[in-house]
Amino acid sequence: MSPRSILIVHNGFVGDGLLLAPGLAALRRVHPDAEIEVMGLPWRIRLLAHPELATRVSSLQHPEAQALLAGQGVRSAPYFERFDEIAVYTEFPDQPLARNLERLAPDRVRVWPAFPPQGAGLHIAAHLQRTMAHLDVPAALDRSFRLPRPSRVPRGPGARAPVVFLHPGSRHDVKHWTPE
Repeated sequence: MSPRSILIVHNGFVGDGLLLAPGLAALRRVHPDAEIEVMGLPWRIRLLAHPELATRVSSLQHPEAQALLAGQGVRSAPYFERFDEIAVYTEFPDQPLARNLERLAPDRVRVWPAFPPQGAGLHIAAHLQRTMAHLDVPAALDRSFRLPRPSRVPRGPGARAPVVFLHPGSRHDVKHWTPE
């Protein structure tokens, strides 16, 4: 049965979120009618708020997320109960949010490492997409993927062109594309 609602929790930085985009696009193609929500810090995931990627983005500052992050003895989390599938990407799999979600919904929560295994020779975007295989997302990364054009681009006379920022580097080799 296809999931009706999917939550992706990703607390990486802006570039990490962008590397999740090809997987989200593949997930959207496989499940076009599903509600796909990405939860993270708003200023880090804002670029994923596009209908071709996610239905919506939400904040890890949500009160229920904050309670789960704090490691408090939460007995229920109605906000999270509405999702058929929850994927948590983290560098620290023992963090309270991941463990609390697994405790509350063990059959619906999957915790994934934010980065591929050391020495796997796998780009992080490919790693993130491969973790969605249980949702019928193809493992092969679409290397021609382009981030969808923002839906609120100024148009018409006198409209200013969108500003593009380029980030010159990252702190992990698994984020670097090969020269091919």
